[in-house]
Amino acid sequence: MNEIAVTLEVAPKEYKPLFCEQEDKNLLDGEAWAWGFWEGINLRAKAWEQIWHSNLATVVLPVYLLGAEELEEEEMALHEDPVQRHKLKVEVEAAISEIYHYWLPHRKSEFTTTQRETPKISHNDDCSCGNGKKYKKFYGFNKAED
Repeated sequence: MNEIAVTLEVAPKEYKPLFCEQEDKNLLDGEAWAWGFWEGINLRAKAWEQIWHSNLATVVLPVYLLGAEELEEEEMALHEDPVQRHKLKVEVEAAISEIYHYWLPHRKSEFTTTQRETPKISHNDDCSCGNGKKYKKFYGFNKAED
C-alpha cells in the first residue's frame, strides 16, 4: 500500500494496476482488478457516496461498470465486447491518480497529538500536596527503581 501511495504521489503515470491479458485479442481485461476495487468501495459505501455527487463520478463510473456484479441493461451495453472493456480499462487506469488525489485531504492519521493542560510532573518537582518534599521522595522513587 505504501509503495502504491508513494508512486501515486511522486510519479502517478508510473503506476500500473495488474490487469489480465485476454488470450484472443492482445487486449487487457480490467474486470478482476475493478471487481476488487469495487468490493473495496462497497466496504466503505457511505464514505464513497460523496464521490457520486462530485465531478469525480464520471471518473469512477468505469470501475463500477467493470467491477459491479449486477448492472442495468443499458449499463451492460457499455461493456459487452472486449474492445469496450479494454476502453473502460484504459479509463480506469487514468482515473486511479485522480481518485487517489481526491481522497488525500480526507485521510486520517493513525496518530493523534494530545496536549497537556497542566505541566507534566517530574520526579524532581516539589510534591503538589505542599509538604515541601520532592515528588520522588514523597512517592518512594529511588535510584534503584528508576
